[in-house]
Amino acid sequence: MTMEQQKQKRGLGGFEKILIGCAVGCGILVVIGILAAAGGTYWFFSPGKQVATDAIASDDSLAVVRMNELADDPGAQALLTKVLVGFDEVNRKHQQENLPESMRWISNLPRQSPSSKDLNMYIPKEVTVTLERPADGHDPNVVVAANLRSMVRPIKAVLALAGRGENDPDFHSQYRGHDVYRMDRDAFVGFVENTLLFSDAASAMEQAIDRIVAGGESPAPNRSPRVGLSTPEGDWDAAGVLTNEDGLLAEFLRDFEPGIVPDGTEQLEFSFGLDLVSSDEATGKTILECADTQQAVEWLMELDQRYERLIEEAARHGLELDVDSRVQGRQVRSELRLTGIEAAIDEALEGLLDRGW
Repeated sequence: MTMEQQKQKRGLGGFEKILIGCAVGCGILVVIGILAAAGGTYWFFSPGKQVATDAIASDDSLAVVRMNELADDPGAQALLTKVLVGFDEVNRKHQQENLPESMRWISNLPRQSPSSKDLNMYIPKEVTVTLERPADGHDPNVVVAANLRSMVRPIKAVLALAGRGENDPDFHSQYRGHDVYRMDRDAFVGFVENTLLFSDAASAMEQAIDRIVAGGESPAPNRSPRVGLSTPEGDWDAAGVLTNEDGLLAEFLRDFEPGIVPDGTEQLEFSFGLDLVSSDEATGKTILECADTQQAVEWLMELDQRYERLIEEAARHGLELDVDSRVQGRQVRSELRLTGIEAAIDEALEGLLDRGW
């Protein structure tokens, strides 16, 4: 056997094996790093397991409002783009006014417009708002359930960390195994799985958690919690119902100044639907369910007066509101169209700039 054949038969030397081993080890570490980064990104941005937000509603709810999925809605995205771009412009002008002359070029640097994917992060997948009868007999309590699209876990982690360092023992508590944080005297934040809850009362927060944990059938989001009154027909971005339990609806329909309200308000039911057509236009429909046709005719005159005042108020802000109301059976049905939203947004943002925001 020649020397060359002997070297080939001998195979790899120890140093060569070490190099290959290091290369393989580094490759494994790189793969682990990539997987860890991907897992961390997924943990940070994915919402995780969530529950249906309309589970907070029940037959005892005084009002239920539901916002549907808006991520694919052109009108909602156009409006959100308008608001975000407007805030960016206000911020740019604010920088120009407050930066030294030599640094103002920074505010003129080109900025990338938000994409649809970026905008979707700001739009919850679904939101339900209910009004609940208060335990103390005063104003109704508000409960909000929202399924955010991302960053729920980081929010929970930050609150958990704050709870450990908070001196107030009432800041963090658990109810039926779910975290509840008292942000203020009338502000409570809680989580069931990765669904965010908010309420202005501890009792209402616990009641919402009870309903979610109990599961079972809850009122559909487009149904009245009491008498089954449907929201207006149509594919709405947001829809809701309001009963007159405890005189709530009568107060809502009443003028700011005492006015004449037709009898029989305890039998009223109110529902609405809202659609964001574009960044400059929104349409809606309302239905006031009355006890009979006579009461509907009386309420038509009352509502016409209220809408006239709304039209005047909208005009003062550059908005144009068109309303068409009519009686149909025992219902007062109104169709609304609001335009000039972009100009109103610009005016509001300019006001922020004038106040030094």
